[in-house]
Amino acid sequence: MVATTSTSARDMETREPKAKRNQVPDNRSEKAIQSACVKVLKMLGFAVYSLSQARPSKQSRGLADLYCCGHGVCVWIEMKTRTGSQTLDQVKFQRAVDSNRGHYLVARSEADVIAWSKTVIRGAQ
Repeated sequence: MVATTSTSARDMETREPKAKRNQVPDNRSEKAIQSACVKVLKMLGFAVYSLSQARPSKQSRGLADLYCCGHGVCVWIEMKTRTGSQTLDQVKFQRAVDSNRGHYLVARSEADVIAWSKTVIRGAQ
């Protein structure tokens, strides 16, 4: 007799890919992730402008944390921790960017920024 196990479709949808499950959790703050991403973007030849505000300001609500230009493209980047989520104002801003053919990225690590930049750099060549 052969024992078999079955996995429901729901279980398969919620599981992370094997490579991600074996990684050490990223518990850095949003500020630490942003700092690391800025360094990576600059090394890849992008101009990076930080727009994040830790205190109340006259800046529009929902504006992304970074504005980045290079390799023929500009992108708004919203930084989030592994478990962070966008505010309603941030979602509205993303929709405005997307509906006007802009580029918007929610980045949770340097890997997200590197993956995005690879597509941009390949497209520019």
